[in-house]
Amino acid sequence: MRRIERQYGIGFWPLSHLRKGNAKTCDIGLYGRLAGAYLDLCDRLVSRLQEEMKIEAAIGDDSLGDIEIEAGILAAKIAQKKAALVGQKG
Repeated sequence: MRRIERQYGIGFWPLSHLRKGNAKTCDIGLYGRLAGAYLDLCDRLVSRLQEEMKIEAAIGDDSLGDIEIEAGILAAKIAQKKAALVGQKG
């Protein structure tokens, strides 16, 4: 939680209260930062998956082609959501 606080500017206590279900409200700024953090996590996970699939393809396993296409579509959707989130901030 401290790392999330440093990287995304989300205070430790508001995050802790949200996580434990003790928060009474969540302002739009906090929600935007949480959404950005979540999209960054999704982007990192999809990128990691795509790298693993490239390694498998280099080894000679071509059975993941359809999953690779879906991962590319998912990466595009994540990029679209991130751009929309940045557009809302600006």
